[in-house]
Amino acid sequence: MTLAVAMIEKNECPYLAEWLAFHSLMGVSHFRIYDNGSSDGSLELLHRLAGHFNIQVIPWTESGYLRQQSAFEDGARALAGHYDFVAFLDADEFLFAPDFRPLSVVLAEFPADVGAIGINQRVFGSSGQREGSDAPVIGRFTRRAKPNYSEHYWIKTIARPECVRAFHLSHAVALAKGCYVLGDGGAFGRPSTHPGQTDRIAAQGPVLHHYMLKSLAEFRAKQARGAISDRGSFTRLTNDYFEQRDLAVNEEEDTTLARWAAAVSERVKVALAVTAPPGRPELPLTPLGRRVPLAELVSTAGFYAADKANLTWVKEGPPAQMVVNVAVERLRLRFDVYLFSKDYPLAETRICVNGAAVAWRSQINDNCWGMLETEPLAMQPGCNEITVALPCFLAPAEASPSSVDTRRLAVAFTAVTLLP
Repeated sequence: MTLAVAMIEKNECPYLAEWLAFHSLMGVSHFRIYDNGSSDGSLELLHRLAGHFNIQVIPWTESGYLRQQSAFEDGARALAGHYDFVAFLDADEFLFAPDFRPLSVVLAEFPADVGAIGINQRVFGSSGQREGSDAPVIGRFTRRAKPNYSEHYWIKTIARPECVRAFHLSHAVALAKGCYVLGDGGAFGRPSTHPGQTDRIAAQGPVLHHYMLKSLAEFRAKQARGAISDRGSFTRLTNDYFEQRDLAVNEEEDTTLARWAAAVSERVKVALAVTAPPGRPELPLTPLGRRVPLAELVSTAGFYAADKANLTWVKEGPPAQMVVNVAVERLRLRFDVYLFSKDYPLAETRICVNGAAVAWRSQINDNCWGMLETEPLAMQPGCNEITVALPCFLAPAEASPSSVDTRRLAVAFTAVTLLP
């Protein structure tokens, strides 16, 4: 059983590394993150962390209060067939099992006819803190609302992505098939017109800690960013929003996740230490589905290539090498090729990924243009090395260089596309 998380964020840079590290420790195997126009270094940090975590960053330029809903719907479509479950979360929400078993193991216990699981939130307050800190959120804030607090009746959703027909804002889904249960496996009703509110709070099953306020200074920064639900003259994150909630959500001490703060900090430290191999630049994520000319690879985001990956062979030479930075587990490589002669033995071409030879097929038209495409490849999160070795031809010993048409002995690889 596999679990991915879809999340949309804007300017959440101070919190992303902790959030990723925590959920990776809880058994999440893939993160599909929609960036909604960050300007605080979030994108750069995510690209750096992709060398350690399995992250796919999706630029999301949509505006309006439905942009989170549409991002989650896109996530369900994109992840269907690749992951068994997808949790749809925010950057201030932390999902875990009460006994800290991997979430994938816990979700495997739900019957096959369950299409979606609503997880009631537990809302945390400021714990009396006025200023921010670099320490983990899960260690700094240990005061929350009482169990029967009204906002604990609200849910976020884990779903089998192929069962999702649509999203109701960011909280709940409309199912194409399957049943909707709470984290304890039981049915629930909806006491209001908002689909994210339930008529009971599950006493068992996965738990969602929601650090919606943090310190006063951090809330002020959140106010400056604005809420996704803001529209027109409506502003959600008012001063009253903080003051009224903070009176109600600091009632009880809850150190459930504080014990994980040290392990999360260590995972963050390890993740930030992962860099590209020596001599190669730090690589952002390689664009998927976009055709990139090989001659531009040195300066193209997500690629590193020696000598701009000159894959035109007219004489003996070493294999061409390139490095791509990806956050997907499988993809295909497609090269655009041109044969200077139909007699060129393209079948002798050898392609390796991280040192292992991979199978491929080719299609060449009558004009000697075509493509070479690999089978679906297993990729490691972060940097992957690709080498291409082509057959080598030397002019006959008895011939002078001027008498040999080297163009007949050559092939040109002109572009590459990474296909999800």
